[in-house]
Amino acid sequence: MHFPLGQCLLSLLACGTIQEVVMRSLDLT
Repeated sequence: MHFPLGQCLLSLLACGTIQEVVMRSLDLT
């Protein structure tokens, strides 16, 4: 299966955003 480059970048961006949110949440506590 081939994924469009845009879809791949969006997935990576979402992944990075989620990781950043998790890291910030851990930082706050």
